[in-house]
Amino acid sequence: MIASTVTVTTSPTLLIAETQNATRTIYLEPVGSDIHVGGDAVTTTTGLVTKKDVTSTFLVPPLNALYGVTGSGTVTIRILQPEGDY
Repeated sequence: MIASTVTVTTSPTLLIAETQNATRTIYLEPVGSDIHVGGDAVTTTTGLVTKKDVTSTFLVPPLNALYGVTGSGTVTIRILQPEGDY
């Protein structure tokens, strides 16, 4: 598994890039504030809420990417994803 962090802003921020063939189980944990996740046009209105300091699990299919956005400021998000050639 690969652990990383990303700083999410008020603009859609790429969390997980798309792959050609792999369906991946992704773990996300926002630190200190909620974020909203979805596609590349995600907003705080359209995205799924990912609660601060709680680990959420997402299944990301091939040819799909995952983006995050915050309502204000920036939020650090911890990400755990599978390792491998995609």
